[in-house]
Amino acid sequence: MKTQKHFLPVAMIAGLMFTTTAGFSQGLLTPPGAPAATMKSLAQIEPRTPISSAPFTISSPGSYYLTTNLTGAANQNGISISSGDVTLDLNGFTLSGVASAGPYYSGILIANTYTNIVVRNGTVTGWTNFGVDGYTRGFPRNVIYEHLTLSANGYVGLDAEATSIIRDCLSQNNGSEGFFSVGSLITDCIARDNGSYGFDITDSSMRSCVSHFNWTGVSADHSTVADCDIMNNSTNGLTVGSACHIINNRIADNKNTFYGNGITINGSRNYIGNNAILNNNFALVGSGSAATNNFVVQNKFIGNSGSVISGNNIFPITELPASAGGSFTNANAWVNVFFP
Repeated sequence: MKTQKHFLPVAMIAGLMFTTTAGFSQGLLTPPGAPAATMKSLAQIEPRTPISSAPFTISSPGSYYLTTNLTGAANQNGISISSGDVTLDLNGFTLSGVASAGPYYSGILIANTYTNIVVRNGTVTGWTNFGVDGYTRGFPRNVIYEHLTLSANGYVGLDAEATSIIRDCLSQNNGSEGFFSVGSLITDCIARDNGSYGFDITDSSMRSCVSHFNWTGVSADHSTVADCDIMNNSTNGLTVGSACHIINNRIADNKNTFYGNGITINGSRNYIGNNAILNNNFALVGSGSAATNNFVVQNKFIGNSGSVISGNNIFPITELPASAGGSFTNANAWVNVFFP
């Protein structure tokens, strides 16, 4: 059987070729620009400045971080911050002092009245002066200190000025105060085994902190101390100046061979309420001429030797019998309760 062949006319084939060719554009003939880098720069990958040796001075704004444990040099501060708008991340490392550093040198120094600074995440130990000094060279503002361990420094562990936030820090075995603060908010911090006050605060608010085995647990003036544990300090648990708000604290076992008071009031116009004051030498002392017009109410005094407070204060009390099952004898809602 013959196969039939079909042939398109030449004119039709030419038309198809023209239609196909016309359907595809050749595009722009101008060549593109020079090739550009597609990888990120080092500054984009790690936009911070490394610190790999001490002493080191931070003199411009930015973010800085330690790359290793560092040890200071004679007659030098460890890291000096001489700029505002700085974040210093110790990055989990330790900044250690040396005995030859001299008596006036600190681990970290904010060297003047700078603002917007963060210091965080590491240990500062063995400096002959302050661990971290954010006060003596000026009045730094808007400073955050967090996640720091300050230990075995010759003077104060952490020294902070107004509008500072101090949180989640530990200050132990420093020669003087664990924390010294003017105008700060202090939360969730621990002071232990310091040679003077665990916390020495003025115009500040201190909350949910622990102060154990210091010379005195807390010294407060024009400040709030709330929800803290103040225990086993050598002299007083809490020394109060004037215009303080002292509430909901446990103040226990603060005494030595000769003395040790739960609370000593040295000023006026304080509110002291709802504290558990347990097993100190004297529970409360406020007998000086300056200790007037204080409102001391609703505290629980248990196992203390006694209390002394002048008549120029509001201090309603009731005493429970020594035997178990004793009952209240005073219906006053503001009463302080004493139990042997």
